Amino acid sequence: ARKKHLKQALKCFKHAEAKGMILDAHSYTNILNGYVRCGDMSGALEWFKGMVDSSVQPNIVTLTTLLKGFCEAGQLKEA
Repeated sequence: ARKKHLKQALKCFKHAEAKGMILDAHSYTNILNGYVRCGDMSGALEWFKGMVDSSVQPNIVTLTTLLKGFCEAGQLKEA
């Protein structure tokens, strides 16, 4: 069920972006958290890289979310 919600969130995100909405660290972090909650750390990392590539500065919540995800997935080296 969570993956279904993530897909819906991504669709909304892309729709907002297409409509010209300015997406900030808060917006990106919410999607990143969705990947983490689904246990998809490769997707989370890809999303994080996209955030940085889009010149959106990650904040402490973004970094903590990513760190939490890697720890929960047992990927301590990546954390």
